[in-house]
Amino acid sequence: MIENEESKFAEANITSDKISHHGYHRFYPTFLYKFKDVSNIKILELGYESGHSIQLWKNYFKNPIIHSIDIIEDPKDPKLDAYFNVDQSNNEMLDSFCKCNTTKYQFIIDDASHIPDYQWNTFIRFVDMLSEGGVYIIEDIETSFWGISEFFGYEFDSHKTSILQKIEAIYHIINNEFISWDIQKKYGLSDLEVQALSQIETLTIAYNCLIFTKKDNSKYSRYYRTYEQYRFNNEVDKLKKKKFSKLNVLIKKLFKKIFFFTNTK
Repeated sequence: MIENEESKFAEANITSDKISHHGYHRFYPTFLYKFKDVSNIKILELGYESGHSIQLWKNYFKNPIIHSIDIIEDPKDPKLDAYFNVDQSNNEMLDSFCKCNTTKYQFIIDDASHIPDYQWNTFIRFVDMLSEGGVYIIEDIETSFWGISEFFGYEFDSHKTSILQKIEAIYHIINNEFISWDIQKKYGLSDLEVQALSQIETLTIAYNCLIFTKKDNSKYSRYYRTYEQYRFNNEVDKLKKKKFSKLNVLIKKLFKKIFFFTNTK
């Protein structure tokens, strides 16, 4: 089924380089297929450029509602339901957008500046706008391997700030149920980062992109346990095992006595 979806996703593309250059159709359908037949899925794409990928979403999804963010003037694209002029390098603008925009998106994709710290600063803010069970994709993470460099006129040093440096912290927060030590302190995370990462269900590292899915409390809240709950459950399990072990010993002793008396008659 997924192989068939790869073809359908590729066929939905016309001029975007998401397939021709990056080959994102190899894995995007695995995460986006669940939305394919959902009417009016809400999508936010960061980075309009020439609007090539907007047509891809229009072709692949069923009557999607698409919003776009960029630093260019409003392109007046009829395929867009809303356009916002927001500079990804400006945290105040990002915060303002999050505060004013009440839309919950099932799918958010960052194909904007490609600058590692801008990608990260956007993600930890915008994940709040993602609906439960939603998908957030950060494309073009190749810049995280470049070190001191420049792109689109932005200078950066990915040795100092790279989204890939956060992978270990994300991994631990996803599995925080089993961890007794202070994850925030160990990785020097801000409250905003912890709040954002605590909403993440899964992280997939793929070719030139990161794919996040958001927790779905309406379906799976019973699995989102704390370390205290994990420790309590472990103690209960240990107590049960201890009681069972004692009972097992008593049963063995009882059988020995029965065997002894049976054989001495």
